[in-house]
Formats: sequence, structure tokens, C-alpha cells
Amino acid sequence: MADVDFSDLAAAAAWFEQQTSEKRCLMSGRAALRVMATIGLLGAEVKERLALAALRATLSSAGRGVGRPADVEDLRRTAAHSAHSAARSAAYFADSAARSADSAAHSAAHSAGSATHSADSAARSADSAARSATHSADSAAYFADSAARFTAHSAAAADADLSEKQLLERPVWSGVDIPSALISAHDIWLTFLSSDADWAFWHRWYSQMWEGTFRDWDLAIEVAKLPDELWEGEGALAKVAEAIREIEARQAENMSDIEPEHVPVDNVLPLFDRARFVQASMTAMSEAVSLRLEAFSSMARPNERIQFVESLSNMPETAQRIYDILEKGPSVPNADTALALEVGRLRAENEQLKRDLKSALANIEELRKKPWYGKSGALFAGGILSAIGLALMTVSDDEFSLEQRWKDSVEELEFLVSQFQGDDQVIVPDEFRLRFPDLEDE
Repeated sequence: MADVDFSDLAAAAAWFEQQTSEKRCLMSGRAALRVMATIGLLGAEVKERLALAALRATLSSAGRGVGRPADVEDLRRTAAHSAHSAARSAAYFADSAARSADSAAHSAAHSAGSATHSADSAARSADSAARSATHSADSAAYFADSAARFTAHSAAAADADLSEKQLLERPVWSGVDIPSALISAHDIWLTFLSSDADWAFWHRWYSQMWEGTFRDWDLAIEVAKLPDELWEGEGALAKVAEAIREIEARQAENMSDIEPEHVPVDNVLPLFDRARFVQASMTAMSEAVSLRLEAFSSMARPNERIQFVESLSNMPETAQRIYDILEKGPSVPNADTALALEVGRLRAENEQLKRDLKSALANIEELRKKPWYGKSGALFAGGILSAIGLALMTVSDDEFSLEQRWKDSVEELEFLVSQFQGDDQVIVPDEFRLRFPDLEDE
């Protein structure tokens, strides 16, 4: 484990200051999630307000930890308000709330504080992250015993050895045994979050974060960015829940804009038998595309919708859904139908990307005047198009007649990209080049 004593606030803050903003935010958010269930043991008259404030604060921190450049500023603003709200709620209920729940709420507040200062002050962000871990351990000790405090610090130390990607994929108590009292609190908390349909999103987000399986960050980040006024006052839970349902409906509508190709269910059944291989291909393609999108966004910072960029950004999300369906297995009702739908969607997205690039070529003279044009080559640097073709080939399985289709598709995309970029060579900064091993031969 990392050589840092998280029970020493100063030492922890010094260590956090040397980490990335994303790692600070993810670790502090995970610290808050470990003990958030203690809020569920409060009386009904105080529980709802404190729960909503703490959940939003922790979501803001974790969302900032995902590291999407386009959302950084919005999430910093959101985190500032939610940190204040969570801390104020904890103080407001201090007389009636258990000390454990009070510390859990302060852990959530400081996790959001880490996100608030993630860009303007590494020292203040690190201090907030360290305090989030401290309050998390305090909450565990108040609720269970002094041994639980040590376990919470050990969990933080285990997190310190993980990458940002791993922090998003591991259970929040990864590497240590969960104190039995907190397991009981966790079950009670889930029961509370199941008691009202307005908590539906939060039940899914919390339970999947606890297990390390949450992936729907498009939805989660939009939830975190909801206007501050929705989160305050009478009926805040209902107002937030209605806004979440509107976001989900809007995202579902956007997803339906691309009509999936028809794929017979029988053609995808063999994919369950070699799920690990297919999942590896989905992960490789998703990571390759996501890294290019991140590089382009960071370098160009476009302030407009770019259709072929949006089409490209749909692919990792579809790949993740394919991954998740395979992970749950064929025993889940309608898993085969869902898999056929997503495979068809991935094919349709590939065709949409080609159409969008052709449309861009038709307006190439106008696009060359755009500030982002010179940086657009970062989107297709290295072997990204081959990764897309391989992913499509992998999910075609026994449909061998399609193998030539995907080879031709990759060649067509490569031609379109070459025409779009012309002779200009985009210079990919070292910070991204080091993360693109397939650039080494270029």
C-alpha cells in the first residue's frame, strides 16, 4: 500500500497535493460513500434533507473525478454549492443526528470541496480530500468501533495504489473487510432509498458505486449540474427526481435518433460464450475513442456542436452497454434481445460517422475557418479506426459475410479522414502521446 498515514491529516494532505485532481476527487468521494449509509439511521424528519445534500455533494466530487474537460467548470460550481449545502445540513441537524451521520455528511461536503478547488488550488483541494477521508474514518469509528477507524484509513491507503480508472471500477471498500455494523447500515440505507420512486436514481448510483459497477456518467454528470435552486427548500427531492426523469427521457430520445440495424437474436447468442474476448474488444475500442475525444476537447475546446464528433462519442457508450449485458450474462430476461439491439446500434453509429464525415467534406472550406479544425486530427490519430473495425468484427461472430464489410468500412473511414484533414499534420501534446501507444510508429 501507499507509504502515507491517512490518520495524519497533514501527511494525508501533503500526499494528496501530489496527486491529480481526478484522483483527489475520486478518493474523497469514495471515502464519503463508505459511510454514507449511516445517514439512513436518522429520524425521518431530518433524513431526507441530509441524504439529498450528501448524495449530491459526493456525486459532484465523483463526477469531477471522471475527468471530462467540458464539464470541469460546471462541476466545480456545482461542487461549491453542494459542499456548502451538505455542511450546512450537517450542522443544522447536529443536535438530533448521530455523530456518525454528522461525520458522514461532512465527509461528503469535503469531497465536494476537493472538486471545488481542483483547478484553482491544489493545496486547498488536497486539504479537502484529506478531511473527507478523516471524517469518513470518524464516522466509521462513531458508528462501529475504533477498529473501524483503522479499517477506513486502510481502505483509503488501498485506494491510493489504484489508478483513476481503477477507482471507478472497484468497490468502495476494495482491499479491506467491511465493518459488519456498516454492512447492516448499508442494507438499511438501500431499503430507505427503495422506499420512494423519487430516490430511484440515487439507489442505482449509490449501490453501483458501492460495488464498483456504475458506468452511466452521461446521466450522472447532468444530474449533478442541475440548477442549485432545485436542491433547496420544500419538495426538493420531488423536484430533483422530476428533473432526472426529464434528463433520462431526453437522453433516450437522442439515442433513438440513430435507428439500430436489425441483427437477428440468434446471431448474437454465441457472444455470451466468449464474453471475455468480446468485452476486451469493447474496452479497447472504448478507451481508444475516449482518449482521442479527451485530447481533442482539451486541445481545441470547441464551443459548438460538431456532428461527427458527437457520432464518434456515441460509440464508447454503446460499447459499454454491450460490455454490461455480457457481464450480467444470458440468464437475465431479454438479455439476447438487448444485446442484438446494441450490436445493431454500434453498426448504425459506424455508418452515421461515415455520413457525418462526408457531410463535413461537403463543407470543408467553411470548416477550415473554424478554430478547432487544425486540432481535429487528434480525433483520429493512431489506430483508432482499426479499433472500431475490430470491435465491429468481434461482435459479428458467425456472420462471416460481414468481415469484408468491416474491412471496407475501415478503409472508407481512413480515406474520408485523410480528405478531411488534408496534408496538415496535427501535433499531439506529449501528455496525450504517452497515453497513445499506437502513435509510436507514426
